[in-house]
Amino acid sequence: MKTSNVYQYFWAVGIILGFLACTEFISDENSVFDVNVHDTHYVMAHSHIYTGLTLIYFIIGLIYKVSGKILNQKLIAIHTIITIGSFIAYYILWAITLATSNPDDILDNSSEIFNTGITLIVLIAIAAQPLLIANILIGLVKKKTITT
Repeated sequence: MKTSNVYQYFWAVGIILGFLACTEFISDENSVFDVNVHDTHYVMAHSHIYTGLTLIYFIIGLIYKVSGKILNQKLIAIHTIITIGSFIAYYILWAITLATSNPDDILDNSSEIFNTGITLIVLIAIAAQPLLIANILIGLVKKKTITT
């Protein structure tokens, strides 16, 4: 994976997410992601999640564009695979849930499985983000030791 092209992957995913945010908002304004944590119920519109993720992917791409030459290639590859892989895993889980859910069945628990899967995917994606920060710090330290 070339350093100079990694930012393009993040920007491409950001553009796809931006497009999905627009189509989701137009097609179904009531499409929500809800999480019940103990006695608190969190509800977010899918279009808001897509918009936030679009911004995050563009910012990560910008960070790679600006600091790409000082970063470790192995950490770039691991971070990119986990971060973009979480995007792909979300849509695979979403397609499986749509294919297996039955709207007529009251006891269908596909929504719970979907929410649990999404929560795990998000936690894995968040856990991968310190790799970018560590990679930048390692690159800065390496650059200072090389120049001095």
